[in-house]
Amino acid sequence: MLIAGSVIGTATSGLAQSSQDMLRQLLPQLADDGKYKRDDPWWSRNFQGFDFLEPLIPRVAASRGDVGNIVLDSGVPYSLLTTAFAARSTDQATLTGIGRWGWVGIDERQDNWPVLAGLFALAGAGVFLPSTQDGGQYFGDVKIDRAMVLVLGVATAYGTTESLKYVLDRRRPNGEDSLSRPSGHATGGFAAMAFLSNVLRDALAPEKEPDLGVRILKEATTALPYLGASYLALERVHGKEHFLTDTTPFWAVPLARSR
Repeated sequence: MLIAGSVIGTATSGLAQSSQDMLRQLLPQLADDGKYKRDDPWWSRNFQGFDFLEPLIPRVAASRGDVGNIVLDSGVPYSLLTTAFAARSTDQATLTGIGRWGWVGIDERQDNWPVLAGLFALAGAGVFLPSTQDGGQYFGDVKIDRAMVLVLGVATAYGTTESLKYVLDRRRPNGEDSLSRPSGHATGGFAAMAFLSNVLRDALAPEKEPDLGVRILKEATTALPYLGASYLALERVHGKEHFLTDTTPFWAVPLARSR
């Protein structure tokens, strides 16, 4: 956590190069040139160079000066995790407030599965988006890599969520059971949309865009998937399946990167 905070701080202050040098000094064994790992077996590629630690220690994003990636994948999740536990006293008020929003809860009779399925479908389609790492030669490998990242991310998110439900033992607003925190729907939706966001970053490469206006537009585009996951979280609160802070403690991100 301390290392991640250090990386985020230096990157956001515009010292991308110095943060890269610092990371290499602190973690020389994690050095990575960012190139696609075509020489590694596909089944181990995402674990070579400790790629699965990227959300916790965003070394590659820092080395590329990709502040947007650090904010979406590390900074915002840490902030939400802190807020979710600090804001428990506001849960009843937000539950009442969101309950008045008539435009939320379009599929509550189906227990919000249609929206979640739609998010998974969008994430699956993202596997086939163009990649800056394809080079025409590794097209198939990148797609396999991405599919593996998606499956690993969602499976880990659900596994963690189901385990923590029994540890945190919080009663649902509707009194149905004590498995309210964290929300499995919200965690799965955010995991899927985090994957889609990362794939969009690979396709659009906003960190390489020299024009500030275009870069801002690309950065905003990569953040759009989270709107879908946020809507799903609101649906769960509207239906009194969860409190709002049950849907935000664990913004799950894929554990690996398709490099």
